[in-house]
Amino acid sequence: MKTYEFKDLERFLSEDDHVFGNKIGTFSTISDIQNRTSETLDWISNKYQSPIDYIHNSPANVILSPPIDPGELHAKVLNKKTIILSKNPKLLFARVANALFVEQKKHMISPSAVIEEDAKIGANVHIGNNCYIGKAVIGDNTVIMDNCIVQDDVTIGNNVLVKPGVQLGLGGFGFVRDENNDFVSFPQLGGLVIEEDVDIGPQTCIDKGSLSVTLIGRGTKIGAFVKIAHNVIIGQSCFIGAQSFIGGSVTIGSFSWIAPGSMLRDQIKIGSRSTCGLGSVVVKDISDNELWLGNPARFVRILTEIN
Repeated sequence: MKTYEFKDLERFLSEDDHVFGNKIGTFSTISDIQNRTSETLDWISNKYQSPIDYIHNSPANVILSPPIDPGELHAKVLNKKTIILSKNPKLLFARVANALFVEQKKHMISPSAVIEEDAKIGANVHIGNNCYIGKAVIGDNTVIMDNCIVQDDVTIGNNVLVKPGVQLGLGGFGFVRDENNDFVSFPQLGGLVIEEDVDIGPQTCIDKGSLSVTLIGRGTKIGAFVKIAHNVIIGQSCFIGAQSFIGGSVTIGSFSWIAPGSMLRDQIKIGSRSTCGLGSVVVKDISDNELWLGNPARFVRILTEIN
């Protein structure tokens, strides 16, 4: 187990971060609050009501804390511990933990993957076992885990994570009735564009557009068992919770939050920085910065902070 010192943290600190106490504290592990030790890199949520008490009671030698008055800390704590004050300790912790404790696996293309000759595969791409890649474009440093299907006319940007069992770019579920009231398939000739830094959870299905494209914006995170229908446009840095259903031609503005189990009727528009609460059934348009809840979903209040 590797031991880290304060110097290993310095590259993660911003000019707004401040260090108090000694700078000789070490850490070698991360854990939940119940399993902290002196060697744990500890952090305090901005929502915690008594950071001073937390610091006094924590066994950890290195603690990431929201802004406090260091004068309220006992001298023996300052002599023993390294306290780093940050506007967002959770974010700082995530960056440190991802860099120092998350194993970076070597990318490879599995011999069991089937890849069409016309596919364009970027540098340092991982394609897992039993995947199928059609005439698609896959950007650099993208990871496609086991048992995924990427159909023709799909473009995936750089640094995308596609978890097991995902299906990308299948034709949408569109039909029109004929003179005999029988169904005729509507042509599904569009594409699917997934921009950079998107995460897609296991067993999720995202359809391509019918005559245009389905678009997933940069930095959006999509949970497990999500269905996104044809012609959907999702902005950047959105959160789409597990088991949500996004109907055809829905538009979701950037930085919005669709909580798990939500259902969005086709052709509605969700504004930027808005939230659909847990299990919401949304049948009306939602403007920017609004919280809606329920079945059918109803307006609750204006949101003043980003999700």
